[in-house]
Amino acid sequence: MKKIIKAILWDFDGTLLNSTPESMENMIWVAKQLGLEIPTIELLQKYWGILWFEFIKIIAHDCYWEDGSVNQFANKCRENKERWRNHQFFEGTEETLDILISQGVKNGIISTRIKDSAGGDLFSITDYFKLLGVDPNVFFFIQGREDCPYVKPNPRVFDLVLAKLKEQDIAPDEVVYVGDTMHDFWAAKNYVPSLSFIAITSGACNADQFLLAKVSQECIINSPQGIFEAIKFLEN
Repeated sequence: MKKIIKAILWDFDGTLLNSTPESMENMIWVAKQLGLEIPTIELLQKYWGILWFEFIKIIAHDCYWEDGSVNQFANKCRENKERWRNHQFFEGTEETLDILISQGVKNGIISTRIKDSAGGDLFSITDYFKLLGVDPNVFFFIQGREDCPYVKPNPRVFDLVLAKLKEQDIAPDEVVYVGDTMHDFWAAKNYVPSLSFIAITSGACNADQFLLAKVSQECIINSPQGIFEAIKFLEN
């Protein structure tokens, strides 16, 4: 029996929102402003995708920052949050989502970015929707870090959304997760049963890294617009 993909769950940063390269450059800028050891792009990529504050702690450890630098760095980022304002959706993202919806496919977001910061943090998912004029109703489900006690790569980040999909008679083997990091990949792979995974190379990881993890070449795309060919491969 032919497999049919009925729901696509998207990571947010580096997957829908073109934020990763500029965010990394912003973090390097903050480190320079504070006179801290500058993290390399390779180091940032290695840990990209985990919780923001935990990410800063790891970078601080690996760069031998002094005690107190973690809070200092986080506060400096918040003070200069306008540097993060100009992130845009990847070209063709909204059109891609519209086509998927017209085909009856449900779209959701599973992200470690906070969903609604109420102005107290860097820009949230909701903030970017407002800045970009995006209707959040194109997504049947949006999960930010405040909505779930688990974070990727823990596969239990999918518990809530898959329970919701089950109510609509959509099984895990009819669901795909799209992400740009190995944390995304391992969360999908280690769910029981495993979720199909589509890797996108517009964020923190490149195609070679996903290929080493045994992601099929056909399931590695360069932008959200590539989702259709990847779905065709999975369904056949």
